[in-house]
Amino acid sequence: MDLFIFYSINNLAGHWRILDLFFVFLAKYLIYLILISLGIYWLKTDWPTRKMIIFSFLAVLLGLVFNGLIFLFYFRPRPFISHQVNLLLPHSPDSSFPSDHATFVFALAWFFFFFKKRIWSGLLFLGFLLGFSRIYVGLHYPSDIIASFLVGFLAGWVIYQLIRFFQNKKAGFRRPKLLLPFKQREPGIEDFDCNNRIRVHFFFKKSNFYFFRKNAGQRF
Repeated sequence: MDLFIFYSINNLAGHWRILDLFFVFLAKYLIYLILISLGIYWLKTDWPTRKMIIFSFLAVLLGLVFNGLIFLFYFRPRPFISHQVNLLLPHSPDSSFPSDHATFVFALAWFFFFFKKRIWSGLLFLGFLLGFSRIYVGLHYPSDIIASFLVGFLAGWVIYQLIRFFQNKKAGFRRPKLLLPFKQREPGIEDFDCNNRIRVHFFFKKSNFYFFRKNAGQRF
């Protein structure tokens, strides 16, 4: 089934030059476009969101470490080594399982899943688009992309739990609150100080204005 899906996608290559160039560009440069977009978002956003972006790259790093451990115990030849494929992008004959490129994007996506669902949905789409392009140019099997999806989720989840753990430990809680529902964090992220008072950092100016107007004259 894995090989059948691979050939169903890879056999599309070589028929339309514009389409080939498009997917070669995505397979090679989509990660850099994502990094540039995050850099622009960094410049335009507030400090709490900037901290989230920093932690998201810890998730990426952890995902790549997981990939490295998998490479040590399991080697899977790339499709162009074991089969006759339409290879549009030359690559070294290293292990294809899982995809580092797809893991990079999926780790970012799953980290933001716990904080900003809009960013998560966009990155998730780009992750699958990148995975499709890597199959299209003949570098990966579909199962490589699925494995990257799972590794990215694990990396994002672990970093998120570590953040919650240290936040709760700093606040004096004995048991960390894990996987809090979105409704308990909207419209911002809750940070606890030493006196167990909650400070809510609103991301939207409209909500921020409404909050201070509603609580005018009160000590917070």
